[in-house]
Amino acid sequence: MSTDGRDEAIIDTSVLLNFLKIDRIDLLARHPSYRFVVVDLVKNEVTKRGQASRLEAAFQAGEVFPDRPPESIDISELATFADMSHIKISNGERAAIAAAKVRGLVLAMDDEIAWKRASAFCTGFAREDTVSLIVLLIKERVLTVMEADVVKLDWEKNHKFIKKTFSSFAELVS
Repeated sequence: MSTDGRDEAIIDTSVLLNFLKIDRIDLLARHPSYRFVVVDLVKNEVTKRGQASRLEAAFQAGEVFPDRPPESIDISELATFADMSHIKISNGERAAIAAAKVRGLVLAMDDEIAWKRASAFCTGFAREDTVSLIVLLIKERVLTVMEADVVKLDWEKNHKFIKKTFSSFAELVS
């Protein structure tokens, strides 16, 4: 648990990029349940200049948080990361899964293929995704449905965010 009353959550590249691409990292910062931690190998996957600079600014502003220094990572987390070396997922995904699993934290991850490939390691901890994070922001009145739908439209039109199973967040909020 963090000092501000929110639980720490490990954020994977897939979710992090969704918010960086539309310059709305503030939504993660305002999340009522989670304080998002970015492990080094996820940070290293944010390679586009504009997104990387937004991430650095978010670290500086305390909107999301860099992980602890690599030398202080628990050996069991490193072992879990190594145990997944045969799975065809990115190093960032492996590091995020290992951190969430060993630390008992929520993992924010969209990549269904990575989740399925690592399913033997994805037990014993909770997972959120971009949609569930936005739904909670709506339920906690941080965002309106209309504001969330504008964000969704931006993702769909400009950033390859494809969630065709619903047309409005109103369908998911009850």
